[in-house]
Amino acid sequence: MNLHKLEDQFFIFASNMENPESFFQGYCFSECDYIFGDGGAKDFYKAKGFNIKGGEDGCYVTVESQHNVFSFSSDFSGNKKIFYYWMPNLWVVSNSLFLLAEHLKKSNVILTANYSQLAAIGIHKGGFFNQLYSVNTFIDGVRLLPTESSLSISKSGYSIQSIKKETVFKNYEEGLSVFIGMWIARLTGLLNSGIEVRSDLTGGADSRTVFTFLKKAAEESVEKENRPLLHSSSTPNNTTDLKIAEKIGEAYGLSINEKGVPTTNRFSGADSFFSWKILCLGTYHPIYFPKSGPQFNRVGLGGAGAENHRPFYKYEDIETWMNINASKVSPSWLSHNVVAEVNSEINRMTSTGSKIDPMILHYRAYRNRMHSGRTPQYVALFNPLGSKILEDISEIAGNHRLEAGQINYDLMATLLPSILNIPFDSDAKALNEVRVKNLTQLKEWHKFKPGVCYIESLVKEYPKEKTLSALELLNSDFQRSKDKSFVRSFFGESFINQAEEMIENAVENKRFSHAVDGQGVAAILAASIFD
Repeated sequence: MNLHKLEDQFFIFASNMENPESFFQGYCFSECDYIFGDGGAKDFYKAKGFNIKGGEDGCYVTVESQHNVFSFSSDFSGNKKIFYYWMPNLWVVSNSLFLLAEHLKKSNVILTANYSQLAAIGIHKGGFFNQLYSVNTFIDGVRLLPTESSLSISKSGYSIQSIKKETVFKNYEEGLSVFIGMWIARLTGLLNSGIEVRSDLTGGADSRTVFTFLKKAAEESVEKENRPLLHSSSTPNNTTDLKIAEKIGEAYGLSINEKGVPTTNRFSGADSFFSWKILCLGTYHPIYFPKSGPQFNRVGLGGAGAENHRPFYKYEDIETWMNINASKVSPSWLSHNVVAEVNSEINRMTSTGSKIDPMILHYRAYRNRMHSGRTPQYVALFNPLGSKILEDISEIAGNHRLEAGQINYDLMATLLPSILNIPFDSDAKALNEVRVKNLTQLKEWHKFKPGVCYIESLVKEYPKEKTLSALELLNSDFQRSKDKSFVRSFFGESFINQAEEMIENAVENKRFSHAVDGQGVAAILAASIFD
């Protein structure tokens, strides 16, 4: 496989290969400044005198080495994953389980499966098993670095350190004020620098909240010709999102789905397939194929991350709810492993003294990280509602605000109150009596100087090659994998036949009916690694 076009999306370090002494890959904000690519990071260092540290908003990895000890850290949400393997004679670190496994096999390491994680890849109902649910992966001995952590590794051992939090707010109002000011300055800086900023807009509250930031940034930008762009879509079964988005656009003088800068990093079918396999196999299990890669002059905004600050998983008793989910794993004895791993994670996350609901913490660490963090791996995309400042705010917001999803409404009421008068796609999302009673509407907020952009604009461009489609390549990989001995012994004929029916229908219709329909196929490909 030719991975030149994808080389800016993945990394791999190992004790038995040549490694750069320092390394940056991806994009982020540092305070209000935007950094894109290794060249941008170097320009940032020249201007500021210090390197980008871990724990910022974005999708990136930064690596430093000293005396053959390598230190890895990534963005605040962990969108750029860090998987690691350590034994006395070999260590490997990568953001790709697939590439890490391939390197281990080339290094004569015999791989064994973590059976409960492998079985969970094929479970598509309920959302909990659409992604990893603990730091353990489906490959025994390969683990995921937790968010807000750094990894130091060498031949003599490894250690994990927590990234120290620097943000402390006196109260909820101060936190909200800083968050608003910071993101307006960030977006204003992008617009001032001529970077296209396109925001998703639906009928819900999350993307609408992000829109209010972008509108305010456009008002403050000195580059009035660089208007923000809005994206919304519809399907035969759902035209509501687009209709509401058009109402919002009309109300504030913006069109929906205008063309922007040309896409210069468009993917072929092979690019899409291998990008998915490298970045998602064994990590996020529904199958979505990317259409393009990162582009220095384009930044996207999404509404994901808001459920970091309100309940996503619905339950009355965690233990009962977890046992119900674990019972979906087959064979049934593996359910005990699932419960033990989840309990271990909850104990780890609550040991910090957080007052947040434990399953909101788990959602942030896994569901949000893998689901909301999928697209930021492919293109430059930020989810402001999942950013680090807002997480600090939710710690002091109080349960009454989290249960009502109050933060969104406080932000909208502060930045653009009239937008709350436009109907949502559900009455449950309206500004109801509870939200009005708890409403915090700031008259002013912190002012920050608009950010500077440090971007690597000399991006290598490779022509789009004509290849088989991503689905056809997926099917070819599936056909090679389904008859391997470990695959057949672990999943059995019935599971394999169901997965084969799903991929054949997808190839015929040129798409899965839903991305979760591909999870059985993903499970087969993951299991084939062990043959």
